[in-house]
Amino acid sequence: MSRPSCTREQQIQAALKALTPPPEQCDHFRRRIETALKSIEIETHLARVGSKATKAALRRLQSSLWRAENAYQAVVKLDPEIANTPQQLDLKPWLTLCEERLEQRRGMSRQAHAVQWAAMLLDECCHKLSKTRTGRWARLAASLFGDPRANLYYDLRRYRPRLWRGGHIWRRPISGLK
Repeated sequence: MSRPSCTREQQIQAALKALTPPPEQCDHFRRRIETALKSIEIETHLARVGSKATKAALRRLQSSLWRAENAYQAVVKLDPEIANTPQQLDLKPWLTLCEERLEQRRGMSRQAHAVQWAAMLLDECCHKLSKTRTGRWARLAASLFGDPRANLYYDLRRYRPRLWRGGHIWRRPISGLK
């Protein structure tokens, strides 16, 4: 199921509507929303690097490289002069690259990033985080996700900030915000 196309400006307007910042802070929160959208886009791209399909392709490549390395070593044992040629076969850097990429863990999903950014923006604007399907947090996360009709309720429920007290992420208040 593909996401409905939503322009960046529509996402920003929907996020500002859900966030309802004070009029004097509108420009600041617009920039923060733009930063959030860029970050979600980048993190989503990085999460794809560790996807299941990518890992399966890397495993196949690694297996092929091991077979090629073993075949090369067998040829070198039979004909040692091949090892002295200038076009030596060195697969170790490729094998190392495959091992490093396979050790990487998958990143968070686009939905989880949208929920995380929505929580940070709401906290910065001094709104409580309510875990309801139609609450301000759900609407803001859905607009950051790119589909205002998205149901991110389960992602909201899974979200756990490090320091949680009374609906707010516990930190010093930002000067100028009430």
